[in-house]
Amino acid sequence: MKILAVDDDPLLIEMLQLMLPTAGYSDVTCALGSHQALDILQKPDTDFDCFLLDIQMPDIDGVELCRRIHKMPRFQKTPKVMLTAMSEIEYINRAFAAGATDYITKPFEFQDIKTRLGLVEQSLIRAKDTAPEPAPKQPRNTFGELPNLPEIRYHLQPGVMANYLASLGRLNLLLRDFYLVSIEDFEPLANSLSELSTYDLIEEICHEFSDCIQGGDAFFSYVGGGEFVFAFNGRSASVDDEFAYRLKIAHETACEAVLDPDNGSFPAITLSNVVKPSIFNDPRRGVLDALLVRLRKGKKQRLEQSHHHA
Repeated sequence: MKILAVDDDPLLIEMLQLMLPTAGYSDVTCALGSHQALDILQKPDTDFDCFLLDIQMPDIDGVELCRRIHKMPRFQKTPKVMLTAMSEIEYINRAFAAGATDYITKPFEFQDIKTRLGLVEQSLIRAKDTAPEPAPKQPRNTFGELPNLPEIRYHLQPGVMANYLASLGRLNLLLRDFYLVSIEDFEPLANSLSELSTYDLIEEICHEFSDCIQGGDAFFSYVGGGEFVFAFNGRSASVDDEFAYRLKIAHETACEAVLDPDNGSFPAITLSNVVKPSIFNDPRRGVLDALLVRLRKGKKQRLEQSHHHA
């Protein structure tokens, strides 16, 4: 795995030059600050599999550098891991909004770097393994995530969302609310459509949902099976009495753009929320999987209560 590490501190650069080969990563290029990094990346034949970026740098900070790298087509999907002493949620949100895929706080230990880079390497291997597969006869997104959604504001791929939640968990930072938004009867709907139409529908819904978030106070992820997870921070302006209504209108707008309106009513969506900080401490499963278990349980309880009152 070819890595570009960027920091304006020569001592940290020297430490990374010693630490990374010990962790099994010897193909490392180091840049002393953002300007040097951008000079390296201007060369058309330059290629990297992963970026390690410090946030606190003069002139061009690491978040802006991450944003600029993310806008380069050949590096848009390249993992970008932030190395920083900044542990406030605002910095984490800014980093992930700029295209970061993981976040490690200083002072970090050898095992931290080895573990996070190991996860990066696994994600690269999975991406290579799935890339050449031919299109399946049934829509792959009936039960799984969509691997190639374009850049959509506030949307994180499931793996990146898991890293975001794990980063907050390691720093004991808690979000305000989690929402599970589900397209009802999604499996028969997806099976009745072509794979392309199903993909177009999910993409259009994601675009519409992104407009429901106010001021970048949340991220959301399409996790497959017609389900979307929203994670709101503690100063959220989006979570109000109108949020569910905005989501409903957004969903209907997307359906009208993709599905045939002459077929009658569009599939409904349901929304359920849970606030359970202990999701970060579930040893049996990954953080996003643990969150999904709790959200689905909350949805089931909500549906049972509504049927009981009916």
